Amino acid sequence: MEPDLKVIFPDGNRDLVLQYVSHTIEGDHLAILLKDTSRDVYVELEYQADVGTGVLRRSAQVQNRTSAPLVVEQIASGTWNLPRASDYRLRYLTGRWAGNGPSTSN
Repeated sequence: MEPDLKVIFPDGNRDLVLQYVSHTIEGDHLAILLKDTSRDVYVELEYQADVGTGVLRRSAQVQNRTSAPLVVEQIASGTWNLPRASDYRLRYLTGRWAGNGPSTSN
């Protein structure tokens, strides 16, 4: 499985262990705050459901509260890992995000 967040600290360390700190719920909005176990690096996850469409909006924000810079090598607001199996089928994908850039055809 691929981690959702990869960082590199100035000393070359890449170890990031996030633990739950707190959460807030306001209407259809959920915010979860996580903190690294050894450094002042926080991650805030936000989720909001659209009642009309059932679409779930999610985002992730890294907060570096240390005095040194860090490199965010990779960040994703979430992933979906399927259990190991050999009988999965993908029928189709839709949406502009699946394209390779702007269309040149008329």
